Amino acid sequence: MATMCFEKANDAYREKWARAGGLVATADSVMPKNLELGQASLQKAAEIYESIGMHEKAASCYIKLHDYKRAGMMYMQNCSTSRLEDAGDCFAMTECWSEAAEAYFKAKCYTKCLCMCSKRKLFSLGLQFLEQLWEEASVDESNIGLLYSPAAYGLIVDSLDAHLRPSNKKLTHGHLGRMAIFLLHVVPWGAMLTSRLMQYLDSESEWANFFQSLDIFVHHSRYDFFGHIESQHPSGLDGRYSLLLNLKLALESTFKFTLNANWRAEPDYISPMCCVDLIECLGYFASSCFVLHGCMFSTESIFLKMVMRKNCSLYFQSCLMSTPDRELEKMSISVERFIFESARSLLTKKHMIQEWVQKTSSTSHIPVLLRLVVALYLVPLNLKVGDCYEATRFLEMHKVFEDLPLEFSQKILGALQIRSWKLGKFRRLFADALEVIGERMLVAGSPRAQATCRGLNAIVISSWDCMVNHVARTVNSLFRDESIENNFLGKIQRKGLLPHERNRGGNKIRDAEFWEKFEAFQANKQGQKDARAIVVFLRSVLSWLIQRGPPTKIDVDLLLEVRQVCNDFDKQSDDSAEKRACVTAKDLYSTWKDGGKKLKKIISVLRSEKASMEEDRRNAAAADVAVQSHTDGCSGSEPGTGAAEEDAPEARGLSTPEDVEAHKQKSKKKSKKCRRHALP
Repeated sequence: MATMCFEKANDAYREKWARAGGLVATADSVMPKNLELGQASLQKAAEIYESIGMHEKAASCYIKLHDYKRAGMMYMQNCSTSRLEDAGDCFAMTECWSEAAEAYFKAKCYTKCLCMCSKRKLFSLGLQFLEQLWEEASVDESNIGLLYSPAAYGLIVDSLDAHLRPSNKKLTHGHLGRMAIFLLHVVPWGAMLTSRLMQYLDSESEWANFFQSLDIFVHHSRYDFFGHIESQHPSGLDGRYSLLLNLKLALESTFKFTLNANWRAEPDYISPMCCVDLIECLGYFASSCFVLHGCMFSTESIFLKMVMRKNCSLYFQSCLMSTPDRELEKMSISVERFIFESARSLLTKKHMIQEWVQKTSSTSHIPVLLRLVVALYLVPLNLKVGDCYEATRFLEMHKVFEDLPLEFSQKILGALQIRSWKLGKFRRLFADALEVIGERMLVAGSPRAQATCRGLNAIVISSWDCMVNHVARTVNSLFRDESIENNFLGKIQRKGLLPHERNRGGNKIRDAEFWEKFEAFQANKQGQKDARAIVVFLRSVLSWLIQRGPPTKIDVDLLLEVRQVCNDFDKQSDDSAEKRACVTAKDLYSTWKDGGKKLKKIISVLRSEKASMEEDRRNAAAADVAVQSHTDGCSGSEPGTGAAEEDAPEARGLSTPEDVEAHKQKSKKKSKKCRRHALP
């Protein structure tokens, strides 16, 4: 009856709602007698609920159909955050363990999430979740107790048991790297975890010495800073010297193993990204020793990343609180020399790096090369180790710049045209080169040392401010105006965007224009086989997401990967228009691993986003009509003349949420004005 009434009233939305409700009632009544009819009714009801945006009701239908994965996806992608735990439960019912863990994490059911990762052997994912929790703890300490819980400790210990080499039952090289990054990221559980870790390492190995020295350093640092006792003892006693030395030796042993080609036979070898991450950490430690009375040169992303890592931040703070130490400074110079030579050696073996990346991860080798080049140049900028201009000639000779972003390479190679090779000139040139790849130079040091950096395109941090206010608080306040504090919350980072992508405020893509392009791309099946059309579409997606913020359903890493794919395509196809015309989607996917699947995922998320926006627009329109009907007595329109309908957002051509919201505000003002006139 309700369906018929709404149909006669031309209320399509409520007609479908009533029809779906009737189908559910039918299914509930006939299911015990006629299972097939009941399931068909539920399936139809679920589809109707989806079509009108009632996703929770659709999910409940799928649960009754035992289609738990579909229900979980519905809760995850289309419902409010209050249903994320239900999404996790649905995924667990259908044994989609990683999806369940992700849903529990987003729902802030952290114990459930960590237990799921441990029980189902999702150790890499679980460690990533723990790292993210430590990052959030830098801003909000409400979850600090969870990080020391049995669930967290159990996950770490179980991950050790699962990554042993068959030959000697010792930790694999890959998990050694992951554990090193993880323990640099968090404050370790102390001797209990270290002793457990030692069971899986040769007691005299370089990595065993590193983990032990890290534990010793953290023990002293926690006593100093959490006990509010200023550290005045030499670096040999507070553990900085030992930590610096042993991290260098551990990386040295890994590089020897890598360059001897032994890694190809390893089932789980350390990834190049992990190696570069540890090189950056080692360089950060070495340059931190000079920050109190001199200055350190770094990049925005490296510095922020190290501040987020509890133990790296403690090292920097320890350098600020200690007296100068000649032995530590000598060790720092030795470490910087090792970084310079290691980076040079690796950069001469581009093909090996490419093979190494393909074996250990799904990313491109270009970010590895770029980060190695940046690490190489930071050494002579910080200390008199190596020469920037000689390093540039070396990289040019080995054709490293051919694989790097074009603008970055051109800026750096411009240094060779300078007549007088001075460090200050190269420093300015390098800062400008960093900016074209969405990065920025960062200088931290004493006020006297900072005076030498005037006019430099860089972020400047005072070591005095860091010492008085603590590093994390100083950095947080410094970057707040530039929205970099989002980096502390795990959101999209400025370093992921190119300058021309960040500065498009005056050329925004309106929603209607973007969705028109989106629909055209979906309809053009032939165009989806053309790499150029795909790249044009992806660029429009990036531009639209940058101006409005990425939806939570799209991983930020995927967006950064898409940007890299687009840049690589432009670079490879710069040769000629003829060559660009011949590039197919298959060619594009040959360099973009799982590109077809990732493109489908992006399209699926955008479809969901569009449906959500349309639902918001309908709700806004309904609210606007309600406001209009309330003010009919103040307007010149007679009841029943359709004035309210003519004033509805759709009738006025308000096709975007921004237009609808503006129209709502206007209507509210009109309502208030009418009420004032109506007062006696």
